[in-house]
Amino acid sequence: MGKGGTVAFFLALVLAMSGFVGWRAAHVPEPKHLGVGLAIYLARYETNRLEAYMAGRAIGTNAVPYLVQEMQRNVLAEALMKIGEKAPKNTRPIFPDRRKYETRRAAAAHLLSEFPEAVPAALEMLEEEESHGGVTSYCMLIVGFHGIGSAHEERAMKTLVRLARAPDRDTRRMAIGYLTKFTRWSDEVVPALVLGLYYPGMGPRLIEELVKFGTNALPYLKVAAASEARTNVHVRPASVALERIEQLAASRNQTVVTNLAGKL
Repeated sequence: MGKGGTVAFFLALVLAMSGFVGWRAAHVPEPKHLGVGLAIYLARYETNRLEAYMAGRAIGTNAVPYLVQEMQRNVLAEALMKIGEKAPKNTRPIFPDRRKYETRRAAAAHLLSEFPEAVPAALEMLEEEESHGGVTSYCMLIVGFHGIGSAHEERAMKTLVRLARAPDRDTRRMAIGYLTKFTRWSDEVVPALVLGLYYPGMGPRLIEELVKFGTNALPYLKVAAASEARTNVHVRPASVALERIEQLAASRNQTVVTNLAGKL
């Protein structure tokens, strides 16, 4: 890098750093627990997760705005990281550390999992195209656990249905696991669960979950069972679930008939 390039680089760095500091100063005030700022607990997250989690709980909902800020992407910090990756080695320590940045975001998301108020922010994160590692996992926990019964239930369900088809295996498995609780939305949820029947290791559990949807699951299971029959596959989870539901329905109908006959 020539002298002119070096001067331009450091000028850009100073401007970026100034913007980063200004961004931090303009945002949400940091709450405290026992006189210690929440930022300190987030910094200790890797070595003492329980301490950080309990600090967030103790602060309560007052911690939510700050934690949401810390969970969200910091575009300026990410730009500085990219500059740092190309900077001279002796200057790299002054740039934000990517691992610490991602860990801090995941820590904030973990602490937010205690609060239903975090559902809108978690949904915004999940609706972005890219995956955010640990942040994604905790946002799915927030949406899957607190989304049911909230004003955001339908949006939460649709987000999880989309993630049930994500390229990442762990993301798919988590999304399907949370979707089993959204029983009010069978027309949207059941097709995702039927697809999940064929993911490694998920068949037995999802058979049981689909049985809970009862006859609402029948149209989708019949299509999948017919496909199993045509392809002559050895493992037929849709056929098993279909048979179980039909047996239960027949048993209930027989019970109703018996009870009616006893009253005549």
